[in-house]
Amino acid sequence: MRLKTGMLTFEQFLQKAADEGRSVNGLWEERLFDVLGVTEKITVPLTAQSIPHEIIGGLAVLIHVEASGSAGGVMTLDSDVLIRRWDLPNVIEAAKENGFTGSGDRLRHATFRTPVHLHFTGEASSDTQAMPNPEISPTRETLHGLDVPVMRLHDLVLTRLNSERTIDRVSIRSMDAAGLITADVEAAMPQKLRSRLLNIRETE
Repeated sequence: MRLKTGMLTFEQFLQKAADEGRSVNGLWEERLFDVLGVTEKITVPLTAQSIPHEIIGGLAVLIHVEASGSAGGVMTLDSDVLIRRWDLPNVIEAAKENGFTGSGDRLRHATFRTPVHLHFTGEASSDTQAMPNPEISPTRETLHGLDVPVMRLHDLVLTRLNSERTIDRVSIRSMDAAGLITADVEAAMPQKLRSRLLNIRETE
């Protein structure tokens, strides 16, 4: 399957690595290409129809960490996409036109194992989230040839600190180890979230 965004297929990636004499973690990369593949399947039609969206959650963390050159990325189990609640009918329609099934906030594509989880601006995604999701204001990042709108680093750090699940603490450690939580990022945090960051640094 050739993707429209210029993203390599998994087979092309393996061949390129072999040609360059690089060793790769095949299981990790196969899983990553599945996550990126389903993300391409949803983001391309949303972009074509000018529906605002951005990648958030664990995948956004992984993309930022990979872009930094760090090897400390943590694999994610789904592709989290932030949209506006009133765009949901158009998102569902675009998704179904491109092979997805499902409704509400969960979508699946028969070609990929990874589900797509929709989140909404101005709403909390879980009971542990103290503040609602921010407005959509993405940056562009590219991973394996896939260029996608990704939540800005500052918003991503705040949203992960905003929730106290184990996976959020893992995300913070991953970004911190990659040098992404700089003094400027930390200085812009509310005091409550700076305290949470300090607690993670002292206890993890």
